[in-house]
Amino acid sequence: LGCVSLLVSILLCLGLNSAHGQGITIPLPKWDVLSPFPSASREQGADPLEAFGGITGIPRGDNSVYPSDLVFGGMAGWQTIAADNANNVNIQYNSSYVNW
Repeated sequence: LGCVSLLVSILLCLGLNSAHGQGITIPLPKWDVLSPFPSASREQGADPLEAFGGITGIPRGDNSVYPSDLVFGGMAGWQTIAADNANNVNIQYNSSYVNW
């Protein structure tokens, strides 16, 4: 869960969660999520995608895959997750995909 929450934090910092202005929030109905990656490296300022251009330099939402020790098969890719009617996003843990 630390990986997911950290990735969501990164998306929030990049301004990808919603558009803000004058007290108006415009929710996004779909999220592009790239995970899981070890959270310890990001907590120390490292970007696990640096060799590929970094989190802000890679194509978003495409079919690219990136190395991750936390995935069976060693490669993690983008997923699209839809928000519910209350604009909440539910990211579920799948033990057949994530190796932790």
